[in-house]
Amino acid sequence: MTTSTMKRTISFYTIFFLACEVVMKLSGILSKIIVARCLTPYEYGLITLIVISIPAIFYYFTNFCLHDLLSHSKEGKKYFGFSVIYSLTTSIFIAVLIFLFYERFFSFLNLPLGMWKILFIAFFITLLPTSILNDITGLFRGLKSYADTSVIASLSPVLRLFSILIAIYLLHITNFTSILIIFASSSAIALLVVLTRYSRLIFLSLRPLNCPSKKIFFFGTSVYIVGLFGGLSQTLNKVVISHDLGIVWQGYFDISLTLVAILYLAFAAMRFISIPEATSAENREIFFKDSELGDVVRGLFAFLIFSVILLYFYSTKLVELLFGREYITAAEYAIIIAIGYIFLFIQQFLAYINVSFQE
Repeated sequence: MTTSTMKRTISFYTIFFLACEVVMKLSGILSKIIVARCLTPYEYGLITLIVISIPAIFYYFTNFCLHDLLSHSKEGKKYFGFSVIYSLTTSIFIAVLIFLFYERFFSFLNLPLGMWKILFIAFFITLLPTSILNDITGLFRGLKSYADTSVIASLSPVLRLFSILIAIYLLHITNFTSILIIFASSSAIALLVVLTRYSRLIFLSLRPLNCPSKKIFFFGTSVYIVGLFGGLSQTLNKVVISHDLGIVWQGYFDISLTLVAILYLAFAAMRFISIPEATSAENREIFFKDSELGDVVRGLFAFLIFSVILLYFYSTKLVELLFGREYITAAEYAIIIAIGYIFLFIQQFLAYINVSFQE
């Protein structure tokens, strides 16, 4: 493969990934806008907590460092079978614990005990399929099949949007329970589609059940720890807000995060390309060659700064336009979160590169 082809490849697939991320984020935002306008702030907060926020906490256990481990371009694919078994086992274990101690769990988060069964079902049909999908995207990312990885990652939000649109505007379904299940089931549908489309590759990759070696485990864990600082803090904040202030305020915070979701495009693209490219590079010239990793990351950082400036001036108008005046409180916190993203981007990129170049 020639140098010019390599230049076109990484630039093209970064742009392709960003396009898929735009579709994914836009689908997620539109789904939330539709649900927020259809339901009360309490019901909106309840859906986002049980389908998005709480599962996001447990992904740190069900996937642990496996997604990053699988993303290693030279060794990651050896451990796909182990990763799927681990994710399946831990997801079921977590579900059983919550089922046994649901009263304490729901009371802590101010969730209504009278609805615990339907909320538990929505939680589980989100947790298990998404955990397996995260392993699959890790596998394709490690194989440097960037196009397939991008499509798989964006599939669930797109299916969710179409399901919500059909349910509300065509079938006129507006009751909370139905919307909750529809909102939650998109991950399961996406997993079925992916297993059908890539069945041969996925099932062939399952066969060697190799436990991660010490070296690759330390690599995955190092990258995993680096990635904790952004997403985990926001997810824990939702739990704390739900516990201390209630479901409605958790919903406001979720809308703040939704408003700054455009900033995550830069994070996601940076993380998407940095580990496979750095772990497969023979030297560090990728930072200085045209259209290689250095140019791509500098472009992403410029996009991040531009987006923060826009949010600084227009966050209040955007919340009112998209979600309605009853959610206007959320605009006050969006700019604080947005500014913090600038520092997180720099810190995480340096950490990813440092870990990837270590032996």
